[in-house]
Amino acid sequence: MNCEMYDTAFRSAEQQISSELVKKKVKLGENMYWGRVKDGGMFPTKSGFSIKKARLSRIGFGQGEQGWEKISGSDCGSNTCAEPIANVIYHGSSDFSFGLERFKVQTQEICLSDLPFRQMAAQEMQHLQDSFPTISRYFWEDYLRTRYIDTCANKWVTMVSDNYLASDGTCDLLERRCTPNMNANGFLFWNRGLDGNPTIDASLPVDERFVSVNVPPSKIPNISELSGDLIEEAGLNLEFEDDSVPFTEAGVHLHEIVVPDVKVGRRMVQLERMQEADCLPGNFYKDTNLSLALGITRIIREQYGIRRDKHGWKGWPDDAYNAELTDAGYSPTDPLTWPRFRRVYAYVPSVNPNGTSNYVTNSSFQNAPFGITTLFNNRVMQMLHHPEAGSYGSAKPGDLARTYGGTAKWFNQYDKICNPKQEKGHWELHFGAGIEPSQPELGNTWFHRIDHSTYVGTSRCEIPIIGCQEGGYTTDCYTEIMAGEAALGREVGQRGANYKAVKNSHRYWD
Repeated sequence: MNCEMYDTAFRSAEQQISSELVKKKVKLGENMYWGRVKDGGMFPTKSGFSIKKARLSRIGFGQGEQGWEKISGSDCGSNTCAEPIANVIYHGSSDFSFGLERFKVQTQEICLSDLPFRQMAAQEMQHLQDSFPTISRYFWEDYLRTRYIDTCANKWVTMVSDNYLASDGTCDLLERRCTPNMNANGFLFWNRGLDGNPTIDASLPVDERFVSVNVPPSKIPNISELSGDLIEEAGLNLEFEDDSVPFTEAGVHLHEIVVPDVKVGRRMVQLERMQEADCLPGNFYKDTNLSLALGITRIIREQYGIRRDKHGWKGWPDDAYNAELTDAGYSPTDPLTWPRFRRVYAYVPSVNPNGTSNYVTNSSFQNAPFGITTLFNNRVMQMLHHPEAGSYGSAKPGDLARTYGGTAKWFNQYDKICNPKQEKGHWELHFGAGIEPSQPELGNTWFHRIDHSTYVGTSRCEIPIIGCQEGGYTTDCYTEIMAGEAALGREVGQRGANYKAVKNSHRYWD
C-alpha cells in the first residue's frame, strides 16, 4: 500500500458536528450451518496438505437371484447337506481426497497518531472492533453453506414443459406430470482460479459467486419452483439411506428444509393447499411452538420443517456469459456449455455523499429470481480445523504467528520507510479449515425459481364525496357557514373574525 494512503479508513479533516455517532450494523439470522455442521476436530498433521481417504461401499442383499428351497429326502438321497447359496454381500470401496483452505480479511491502514485529534476516534475504533465477531460469523457461515451445497451428491434441477409455459395459468402455475424432468446432476459451482477468475477445475477452491445449471440456454424460464413433491422425492430416498433427522434430539421427527427466501416457504405451503383442494388455495398456517423452539416457520407433509437462511444463495442469469451459448452447443456432460448464474448478496457497497463507503441493502438480492435450497443433514460432511504452528526445537513462532480461528489481530510491524515509529497499522482476521466429505449421498439441494409475485387489492366501492359540513371554527367562536368573505365581520383568519356578523346567534367559548 502507498505510504500516503494510510488513513483511508477515516476522514482526516473531521469537523465537530455532534457528540453522537450513529452505528449501522449487518444483521445476521439464526445459524443455518455454522455450529451445526459436524466438528471433526483438527486437520491431521504430518500428512501433507491433502489427504486421500477410502470409503467402504454399502452392503446389499442381492436382487433375488436365489430363492428359498424346501428340504426333501428319500431312500435315494436328500438335499439336507446342499444348502442354496445366495451372494448377499456386495462390498467395495471408493477413494476421495480433501484438503485445507484459507482466507484472510484485512482492514485498511489506520494512523494512530491522527486519532487524538478526532472527536469520536474511540467510538469509531470500537465500532470497527465490534464488527469483527459479525464478520467472522458471516464468513464461517458462508464457507460452510457453499461447501455443504458443493458436497451434496444430489443437486436437483426440475424443468416444466414448454406447453405449460404457454398455458393460461390453470391451477395457479401447477403442472402435473407423470414423468417429471428431474435431474440429480442439475448444477455445480465454478472454481476460483489462481488469477481470481472463475474456471471449472475441481482441484481448485469453490467460487461461491457462480453456478452453472444443466439445462439448454434457452430453457432458463423452464426451471421449476420448489414444491413439496420435489422435497418428498428426496425424502423418500433418505428413508433407504439414513434414518437420522436433525431435530430428533429435540423430540421432533422433522427433516429440515433451509430456504433462501421467505417467499419460498410461503409458496410451498400455498402449492400444498392447491394440491389438497384441487387448485383452490386454503389458509396456510404457522406452528408457533416449533418456530419459537427451533426457528421453523412452516411445516409441510407433517415431516419437513422450513427454516429461512437470511443470507442464502440467490442469483440472476449471467447474461454476458450466456449470450455466447447456444442450444446447439449444449451438452449435458459439459458444464462449460450450461447457462451460468451470478450470485447477489444481501448488502452491497455504496459511496456516501462525503466520499466514504457504506454497505446498503441490495434490492437485487431481495428480488433475485433464482435460489438454492438444501435439505440439511449433518452426516453429509464435517469441518476440520486448521492446525496452528507450534515450537520446533529452538524455532518458535513470533508475535506475527497467524491463527485460523477468525480472531482479529492488530499488525503495525516496523518499516524503515513507511512506518518507522510503528504509528500505522491494521487488523487482520485469518480463517482456515478443511471439509471432509462423510456421506455426500445423503445431501440433497435444489436450484429453483423464486416466485416474487405480490397480491394487491382495492375496494370496489366508489369513493364517496364528503360534501358540505355545517359550521366551522375560528380561534374564538363557532359559526355556521356564511355566504362569502363579506359576511365576516373582520379579516379572515384574525381572532374574532365572525364577531359582528354572528354576535346575536352564537355561543362564545368560555
